[in-house]
Amino acid sequence: MMRQQHVNRVIGEHVASVLLGQGASKQGTARRAGIAPTTFRRCLTGERALFVSELWRVSQALALDVGALLPPAELLNAAVDRQRAEYLDDSEWPEG
Repeated sequence: MMRQQHVNRVIGEHVASVLLGQGASKQGTARRAGIAPTTFRRCLTGERALFVSELWRVSQALALDVGALLPPAELLNAAVDRQRAEYLDDSEWPEG
């Protein structure tokens, strides 16, 4: 698994849970947000990152604040920690 996919998956799964809670379909939301359904499906599984502009468009399609699509900080921090652990040498991890 590519390192970035930990964070992608956490964000994608959270967005998918928001869709479920809103009773919104993946395909309909993708269409309203101007994202190809296949691409959106890949984002929801963590295979591809959701860009900030896409998150904003999804939030608009669902009539939500974009912050509602972001998972809790604890989940994001844990995903970053898992990504960091995949580096053989922590000194290679970019600081900042």
